[in-house]
Amino acid sequence: MSDVNNEVKQGADSLAPIKDKDRIMGWGSYLMLWLGGCISIGTLTMGSAQLDKGLNLMQVFLAVLIGSTILVIGICANDRFSYKSGAPYAIQLKSAYGTKGNVVPVMIRGLPAIVWYGFQTWLGGSAINQISIAIFGYDNVVLFFILFQVLQIILSVKGFQGIK
Repeated sequence: MSDVNNEVKQGADSLAPIKDKDRIMGWGSYLMLWLGGCISIGTLTMGSAQLDKGLNLMQVFLAVLIGSTILVIGICANDRFSYKSGAPYAIQLKSAYGTKGNVVPVMIRGLPAIVWYGFQTWLGGSAINQISIAIFGYDNVVLFFILFQVLQIILSVKGFQGIK
C-alpha cells in the first residue's frame, strides 16, 4: 500500500510549480522553441502549396510569417501563467475547471497534438524518402516514416533538456 502512496506523491510532485532556480529554460529558450516549432515541415509544406494557388514567393513568406506570429502570440498568451509561475498547464486548468473537469480541456488540447505529431512525422518521412530517391534511387516511404518516428520519440523522451 505504501508503494501506491509513493507513486501518488511522485505524480503530485510532477504537477508542482517549478522553482525559478530549478528551471532549465529561460525566455530566450522558449522563444527559440516556439520559433523552431513554426519552422517545420508542415508549415513549409502548407506554405509551398500556396505557390500553386497563385501567390508569389514573397507573399508566401509573408503569409507564413504572419501565421506563425499569430500562432506564437496565441501560445504565449495561453501559457503566460505557466511561464510566470512554473506551474504546468494541467494545474492552470484546475483553477478554472476543478480537479475532475480539467480532463476535458486537456483532451481537447491533446488530441490535435497527437494527430499533428503523426502528420508531421509522415511529411518528414516522405521528405526523407524523396531525398533518398533523388540520391540513391531507393523508395520506401513506410521505412522512412518509421525511422523518423523513432527519432522523434527519442527526442520526445529526452524532453526539454534534450531540446535545449
